[in-house]
Amino acid sequence: MAGVALAYAVAGRPLQALELLRLAAEIEGHPDNAAAAVLGGIVLAFEAEGRPQAVGLQVPRNLGVVLYVPDRGVPTEAARRALPETVPLADAVFNLSRSALWVVAVLGNRLELIRAATEDRLHQPARRSLIPEMEPLIRAALGAGALGACLSGAGPSVIAFVDTRTDAADRVGRAWAEAAGRFKFAGRVLRPAIRRDGINLEVTTGRAR
Repeated sequence: MAGVALAYAVAGRPLQALELLRLAAEIEGHPDNAAAAVLGGIVLAFEAEGRPQAVGLQVPRNLGVVLYVPDRGVPTEAARRALPETVPLADAVFNLSRSALWVVAVLGNRLELIRAATEDRLHQPARRSLIPEMEPLIRAALGAGALGACLSGAGPSVIAFVDTRTDAADRVGRAWAEAAGRFKFAGRVLRPAIRRDGINLEVTTGRAR
């Protein structure tokens, strides 16, 4: 994404966000990561008429994240191969309802809904054998006061959502350090800020930031 944006900036070409998204998604193969990089915050990525699209959602100001990034990686290809080609109808309906619940939780600042919104029956069970420490870390985060926790993307990182008006981020970090030591799952606890805006091109000066 950074390379695509820089190429446009150096060339002095103005562009629309969706144009940048479509080009980056074509290179990567899907719009999920590109959409977040382009728009920032929380986004819904989808395809319409054969082209990638994305809609940004306003992030509640008191929503924060904590990440546990393991030292041991899992190749994305292996994580994708672990997914089944077909899933039970009940599991598909379950996950669709969780996707809708995310929108309600974010747009309505209903942070108490995030715990249910982060539940999953599709990709996390399929990847359990690759990341056996995932579920203990999720339980540890929830027990320490996280609003919700789940596998971050294809993993192996785990993400927890917290209310920044509380000390939940500190408690989650301590709980993860303890759980990781118990399971000998070395890694780092990160507390990145949620960037609420995406890529900003300054084409007149040939810079991208």
